[in-house]
Amino acid sequence: MAPTSANAWLVQAISDMRVAELLWAVVEEGRRAGVDSHFDLYCQVAAKCQQVVEKEVKAIHYKLIGKTSESHYIDGFIDAILAAPANYKDDVYHIKQVLRYRRQEIKNLMALAPKASKGGPTPKNTEYPYHVSSVLIAPASCNAFLFEDVWAYYRLAGIILARVEAYIDITQVSP
Repeated sequence: MAPTSANAWLVQAISDMRVAELLWAVVEEGRRAGVDSHFDLYCQVAAKCQQVVEKEVKAIHYKLIGKTSESHYIDGFIDAILAAPANYKDDVYHIKQVLRYRRQEIKNLMALAPKASKGGPTPKNTEYPYHVSSVLIAPASCNAFLFEDVWAYYRLAGIILARVEAYIDITQVSP
């Protein structure tokens, strides 16, 4: 079976999730040892989770609508997905429920994607130093990202991925 574009987006989302899982395991190992020595990885886990969710939404959008784009306007993709017909017994219905229920969490996570600054202060993001009250903060700094927030991003990516994998069959497509 040749991979579809939906498959390609999902395969990459799965790969990104594997990296997030590996990073999360390192974070949890440190916390179990009673030391939060891996706080610098929080921004990395958040960045991977943001990528996972973006690619999951694009995979669903492509599968339902038949096209997608390189756009990062995930909210528009979600609008189209939510407008698609669905039967309460099928996977699309359950995906729509997750997207509807978790929409604000998705928006919050997508807001962390790095954005080019046009001369003004850089907003909080996962990859570049950003401004807080005129002070430049590195995303890898202690307390730049809180454990609880990153845990929520990690769970969100996993919840959506489980639904997308149930909907898009990639069993014959190798990552």
